[in-house]
Amino acid sequence: DPQAISSLIQKVENGLGTELTLDVDQFYAVTLEGNASRMVVRDWTQLPLPTLQANILAWFADGQVAPTWPDGRIYYPLWMLAEATGRYDHDKGRYLRPTDKGGRHPHAIADTLRVTALQRRPLPHEVAAHVVQRAASDGRVDDPRMALLKLYLIRSSSKGTPMPGLDDDNDQPAYVLGRLMSAYEDLQYAAATADGGAAPNATFVDKYLAGAITSPRLVLTAGGRQAAAWLSKLRRSKRDWFHQREIDAIVSKLDPDDPGPTHASLDEQALFLLGYHHQRAHTNAARVAAAAAKGTDKGRAASSVPADVQS
Repeated sequence: DPQAISSLIQKVENGLGTELTLDVDQFYAVTLEGNASRMVVRDWTQLPLPTLQANILAWFADGQVAPTWPDGRIYYPLWMLAEATGRYDHDKGRYLRPTDKGGRHPHAIADTLRVTALQRRPLPHEVAAHVVQRAASDGRVDDPRMALLKLYLIRSSSKGTPMPGLDDDNDQPAYVLGRLMSAYEDLQYAAATADGGAAPNATFVDKYLAGAITSPRLVLTAGGRQAAAWLSKLRRSKRDWFHQREIDAIVSKLDPDDPGPTHASLDEQALFLLGYHHQRAHTNAARVAAAAAKGTDKGRAASSVPADVQS
């Protein structure tokens, strides 16, 4: 059924995932490009259709990452992943498109990702390196970029198999230090906004992300110097214990004699960013859940009060 095959492939384009099962023998695809008076074959694919389906299922599984906020999506359309490899324009509040001037995307990135998905290939090393470099330059660590780096690590790295969300059992120093950066960022924000204060103009991550990507141990030294003042401010209202406990738990996973790389490899850089993202997503999800539970408790308390008292 051509429509079923088309629908299956479109899942990669729209990022909706798939559980579709097709029972046929072979799948063939040819990509053509016009060049003046000639027709150029850009790509030729031949494989059993069940294999194609398994490849697409693996594409979504390997690229699944916990969203920064609980209501975010867990799969991303190919066009959005392609855009995320380029420059983020903070003034426009979006990624530049591969066709935009100054977008700085890898050459033919959409084609590269499509082949990676349909043929279950590793994400090219140069694409992962480009994503890391763009995160350092833009200061933008978001869900689509982390989906690409998770895909890269699963298919190309010797650093184990990253989980979609926070992995508390992962004690690889680069990953742990990424988590620690998020914990310090959260602590700084809590201290700055305590007693009605304003959020900091430049966060801990704004100042140190680019340097920490290539030298993750910087998080431990720079954060350790500044955390005492942030904790002291929260201690006045007895709100420091949660952050102290969280930081201590993360730091305890590091080897005091070798607490992380000072010259990180690409795999370690990707792990560092993924650890930062996982910790941030975990913290946000916990806060949203706590706020929802608090609201529910208030609702239950109100419902137990007589109607005339409620009014």
